[in-house]
Amino acid sequence: GSQFVENVTMEYQGTVTDGIQQFTVQIPPEVDRTSFYFVTSEALYQHAEGPYHYTELVQNWFGPVYEETVTPAAPRINSIDVDGEISIVEIEWLNDQQLDGETYSIWQHEGAPFGEDEDEVSDVTEDNGWVLYDTGIIDTGSIFTEFTFRKIYQIPDDVERNIWYAITVEDAHGNTNLEAFPGSGGNSLMVKEDTTPPTATYLLFDDDDELYLNPSLVSGSYTIRLSINEYLYSSPTVDITTSSGGKITNEPRQMLMYADNLLDPTTGPEYYYTFDITNSVSAGLITIDVEMVDESFNYQQLSWTERSLDAQSPILTIYSPSSSSDGSKYLAKETISISAGATDDVQIDLIQYKFTYNFGTSDILADSWQTPDNLQDINQDGSAFIFRQDISAGNFDNGNHLLTVRAVDSAGNEVIDQVKFTVDYCYNNIDGTTNCQYVQSLEPLPEPIIVEPSYSDPPYAFVWVSSAIAFISIILMLFVIRAGMKGPKKKSDEDYDDDDWMSEFIGTTQNVDMDALTNTSEPASNDQSKDVPDIEEEEYDPFSVNIVQRKERRTKSKSKPEPEEEEEEAFFGLDDEDFEEEEEEVEEKPKPRRKVGRRKAPENAPKRRPTRRKKSED
Repeated sequence: GSQFVENVTMEYQGTVTDGIQQFTVQIPPEVDRTSFYFVTSEALYQHAEGPYHYTELVQNWFGPVYEETVTPAAPRINSIDVDGEISIVEIEWLNDQQLDGETYSIWQHEGAPFGEDEDEVSDVTEDNGWVLYDTGIIDTGSIFTEFTFRKIYQIPDDVERNIWYAITVEDAHGNTNLEAFPGSGGNSLMVKEDTTPPTATYLLFDDDDELYLNPSLVSGSYTIRLSINEYLYSSPTVDITTSSGGKITNEPRQMLMYADNLLDPTTGPEYYYTFDITNSVSAGLITIDVEMVDESFNYQQLSWTERSLDAQSPILTIYSPSSSSDGSKYLAKETISISAGATDDVQIDLIQYKFTYNFGTSDILADSWQTPDNLQDINQDGSAFIFRQDISAGNFDNGNHLLTVRAVDSAGNEVIDQVKFTVDYCYNNIDGTTNCQYVQSLEPLPEPIIVEPSYSDPPYAFVWVSSAIAFISIILMLFVIRAGMKGPKKKSDEDYDDDDWMSEFIGTTQNVDMDALTNTSEPASNDQSKDVPDIEEEEYDPFSVNIVQRKERRTKSKSKPEPEEEEEEAFFGLDDEDFEEEEEEVEEKPKPRRKVGRRKAPENAPKRRPTRRKKSED
């Protein structure tokens, strides 16, 4: 059953000496067997008589010999972890229980040994770009290497790279497996060696989701958005405070994922956090602290202090010019000094001034805002500024003008202050007095002096005297009228005519002879005049036309009261009782009225309608 392996011819010249002869036998690949090796020899010695053959076999075998040319299985990597904070990489792989005394080697590759799709098998050789990182890792059978191997290596600082690690094995018989299989379950994995802490930038947005660029914040709602250059092991945290001890987030708060940006290899993930600033938070510089840990466990804490909380407006003061309300004014040929200052709890960004000419008139003219040329930073931190500037008063007309100064802090809080000043042209007179054109033009006219006399003053005394005289005159006039309206009264027995005394007084009768009046007919004869029917006397018609003739008063035997006179007195509103000083008339018993004949009216006389007046009572 022996199998011939190899025929070796050895030739000696000279004396045959003892020695060790070696030869190599090629074992077939992928065999796992136990073999015995036998050596047979045939020696040919040269003698004088001819060649001599020696064919005996003494200790010419060796065995058994274990022959194995089977390629061992590729190792299996459990994990490769990188801790960038302490700059180490930890590699763990399984110990092949089918092998004893095997040796492992670790290789590195910074390129793409498995192709672009990472689905190829790579031969771990230096020709393929692999670099031997560590070797001679022997399975000693220790309890620490019974199931797995774990190796920890130091990696360089400030490095950030993607690198492939591969594990190769060589068994105790020298059989090696130099093939590398990528991915989970293989003997090659790619890891990111990162000893550089992550970096980030932030943006601030207001409650309208508008980018907030102002360096100062005021009360309101804001959102901080964090952009990180690499992926993190966990979400970052943010803590926002002020330099004066104010707390905006109260404690570190975990931020939320805004976008992972996996499809953009040039952009890292983004996180956000929304916070509110209330009026109770004390103002000052804002500190934004962010803590984050990347996938390589590199810890990073970032702080930003370029923002400030400014909930208070600046304090602005105008030192000059003087206000016109104080009575001060500037002469037209003088110089007006403009001086003002502003302070803020954080920072002043802007101070400007402007003039309003002819303030309070119809010719008002507003100037544009101007920045002073000589602003001085008192505290050297932008929290307090003052300025002073001289301007000729000749630039202003006579009258009132307005200076407006404004200050704006870094938060956009604006404060405005104004002062009204007067410019006037004044000159001295010869008598030493000073005349100012504008001021004197504003002086009001002197008010009239109002005299309020008392009731005992001459004007009122004259009025009282005049009123008394007028009153007495009225009384006297009434007496005169009363006396003039009374008829003559005599105590005799003569009878009066039936016609009232008023008719006699005015010279009229009730019987009118129109012919005699108009002189158109002859007067009637005495007989005709006597032939007049007796008619009852009618009342007197004041509108009748009487013939002008002399009247003689007829007397009666006895006097009696005259009703007509009483009627007329009643008509004028005067009674006998008002005059007690007159003599009382003796009332007599009234006699019946006599019948008086009325003359016949002329034929040509115009007809008139008689009027009848109501009889007066006796």
